[in-house]
Amino acid sequence: MSLVAWGQGHPPPYPPPPYGSPNYGIQEYEVEEANAISWSRKYDQAPAGSWEEGYAQDQRDQSIRRALQAIRGYQVFDRMSSQDIERFADQQERKYQASPSGSALEYLYSQARDIAYEAFHRQLQWEVENFNRDWREMDQYALTLDQKYQATPAGSAKERAYDRARRTVFDRLPEVVRLELSQIYDFGNIEQVGIYFVSKYERSPSGSVAEVAYSRIYDMALPMAEDRFEYNSYSYSQNDLYYISEEYNRKFDSSPAGSRVERYYARIRDIARRALSHGPRR
Repeated sequence: MSLVAWGQGHPPPYPPPPYGSPNYGIQEYEVEEANAISWSRKYDQAPAGSWEEGYAQDQRDQSIRRALQAIRGYQVFDRMSSQDIERFADQQERKYQASPSGSALEYLYSQARDIAYEAFHRQLQWEVENFNRDWREMDQYALTLDQKYQATPAGSAKERAYDRARRTVFDRLPEVVRLELSQIYDFGNIEQVGIYFVSKYERSPSGSVAEVAYSRIYDMALPMAEDRFEYNSYSYSQNDLYYISEEYNRKFDSSPAGSRVERYYARIRDIARRALSHGPRR
């Protein structure tokens, strides 16, 4: 896969939910929500202080209690993906915003929203901790979570969920890269990955979690390339070593002074020169 392709394409799909049976808890919630809405209207229409008003209030409040109990039990949200939970929570938030201030329905939707966002946080964290793909997909997944974090309201439960999720994936990314690079024989392929992450680091917002992760990766990958080249230098011909020393000297000269890449190119050049001084090879 080319370097260009690594940074492009659609984000990877979320892992499947752990269960797949019908969600009776959500169905029961919707039934009791409809009852609460109906009794709330009857309450509003009843004469103040009347028996009808008191009865409607009692029925409305019972419906609200049953609705909230329905989504607190049955492992309701364990049977849903984080995307489905998020949609449900967002729906409750919209209904909360549309409800009369101080009303019983406003209370219903605020409680349902909070319950759902807490479940969203748990399920999203389960998904990211069990996301086992190669580093290219993991990097894209982390960036997708970061974009969602940036788009959520500041201080919201949803923002906190996406913040923790993106940090978890970015924190795992360097080790996933390291494990893949440890299986690569050619130092140039390891170098390619390291330089790729230098570029990503330079494009990342200063102080961002992405920047920190990418700096950890190139700080790990380039020394791995140096070590791999030094370990395998015995297998290169004199002509190959001379070509490498010349090529990396040119790269060194054209690199920003004092940069991590400049130091890397100097190291490869010097390893090649030192190997050349040991005499002819095949």
